[in-house]
Amino acid sequence: MPKIQGVLHFFYGKPWLPVLAAMVLFVWIAWPPSFYFLNDDLIHIPLSAQGNLGHRNSIRLVGDLSLMLDYRLFGKSAWGYHLTNTLLHLANFLLVFKISGLFFRNQAGPKATIFPLVSSILFLLFGFHSDAVFWIIGRSASLGMFFFLLTVYAILTPTANKTIQGFLVGCFWLLSLFSYESVWFLPALMVVVLLIKSRDDSVSISKTSVLLIWILFLLYLFIRNRFTGAFLGTYEAKHFEDFSIMPLLINYGKLIFRTFLPPITGATFNLLTGACFLLIFLFGFILLSIKGLSPALKILLTGWLLSYLPYLSLGISINTIESERFLYMPSLFFSFIFIYILKEAFLSLNKPFIFYSIVLLFLLWHSSLLVVNAGKFQSAGNTVKETYSELSKYNLETTDTLIISHLPQTMYGIPVFRSGFEEGHQWLIGKLPIIQVKDSMNALNPLEPSIQRVENGYLLEFNK
Repeated sequence: MPKIQGVLHFFYGKPWLPVLAAMVLFVWIAWPPSFYFLNDDLIHIPLSAQGNLGHRNSIRLVGDLSLMLDYRLFGKSAWGYHLTNTLLHLANFLLVFKISGLFFRNQAGPKATIFPLVSSILFLLFGFHSDAVFWIIGRSASLGMFFFLLTVYAILTPTANKTIQGFLVGCFWLLSLFSYESVWFLPALMVVVLLIKSRDDSVSISKTSVLLIWILFLLYLFIRNRFTGAFLGTYEAKHFEDFSIMPLLINYGKLIFRTFLPPITGATFNLLTGACFLLIFLFGFILLSIKGLSPALKILLTGWLLSYLPYLSLGISINTIESERFLYMPSLFFSFIFIYILKEAFLSLNKPFIFYSIVLLFLLWHSSLLVVNAGKFQSAGNTVKETYSELSKYNLETTDTLIISHLPQTMYGIPVFRSGFEEGHQWLIGKLPIIQVKDSMNALNPLEPSIQRVENGYLLEFNK
C-alpha cells in the first residue's frame, strides 16, 4: 500500500479536521435563514402543527411529529424548520462516517481511514439529493435514513447483551419505517448479506437480526394496510399495482442516470463532466470485475441497486432537479461504491496521485452543484416569501376576490405553488379571500410578484 505523504499525511490520523471542514462548508451552503417555505410545506406543516398526524393518507408519523415539534419551537419562522433539515443531514453524515469504520474495520493500513472519510464527505456534499436537504417536506428522506443508519449501527455494533441490541434494532427500524418508504429494501439486503456471510466470515450479521427486521417489516405493512387501505399506496406504487413493467424499467434507468449526471437541460460542461466520471466508474468496475469483487463491494452494489426500488413507480425528472430526494438513499451507497472502486483500481496499480486527483475533482464538482441547487431553492423560496409579504399589505377579506395571473407552479422544477397556495395564505396571513387562478406556468427564472386593484377585486401577477 502506498505511503501517504504531504498534505494527506497531515490529515492521516486526524480525521476530525476534514470532517469539521466539510461540515462548515455544508452549513455555509445550506445556511437555514436563506430558505423559506415551498409548495406543500404550507399544507403539511399547519396540519402537523394542529397535532393532525398521518394526514393525507400517509403514516409518516415521525416526520409529522418532527414538524409539530418544529412548530412548537419556531412557530412560522421558516429558518427553524430548515435548521432541523441541516442538522439531520449533518447527523447522517457523522453516522455514515462511524458506520463505515465498522463495516470496513477488518481492513488495515491508510485506506482504513481515508476510504470511509472520503466516502462520507462525498455523501455530505453530494449534488443530486437537494430535495432532502433544502425542502422542508423533503426531510422525510433524511429522517428515514437517520433511523435506518441507527438500525444498521445497532446491528453492526458487537454487544454482550443481545436483548438490548435486539430492542434497539427493533425500535430504530420501526422509526425508520414510519419516517419514509425509502428504507423498504433493507429486509432484502439483509438476506443478501446473510448469504454472503455464509461464504465469508469477515461479514458480521446475525440471523436473529435478519428475522427481526422481516417480522417488524411485515407488521408495519399490516398496520399500513389497516390505516390507509393499501399495502403500498397509489401514489408510491401505481405502476407496481398495474404491472406496468416498461414504465418501471424506464424509471429505474432515469434514477441511475440522475445519480451520475445533472439534469440534461443544465450546463453542457456539467453533463460532459458527469459523463467523464461515469466512464471512470465503468473502467474501474470492469477492472475489479476481472480481478473479482470483494464481499464488501458485493454488499454495497446490492444495496445500491435495491435502494432504487421504492421509487420505481415515481421515477425522477431528467430535465430539472425535482424529486432529487429519491436519490438520497441511493447516494449513500453510490458514494461508497465510487470511492471504493477508485481505491481498488488505482491504488492497487500504485497510482495514488491519480486516485486522489479524481477524488478531489469529484468532490469539488459535487460541491459546486450543491451550491447551484441551493441557490435555486433560495430563489424559489424568495418568490413564495415575497408573494405573501405583498398580499399581507392589502389585508384581503374573505369576501374579496383575488385573481392570479401566471401562478408559478414550479421554478427550476422546484414545486412552488403547484399546491398549497390557499393553505399558505390562510396559515401565514390568517384570512382566505375568494381565489381565482387565471393561468399558471413553470418558470426557469426568478419571479417578482405584484398586486394591484382591478374592477373585480385584486390582481396578483408574477413577472419575470
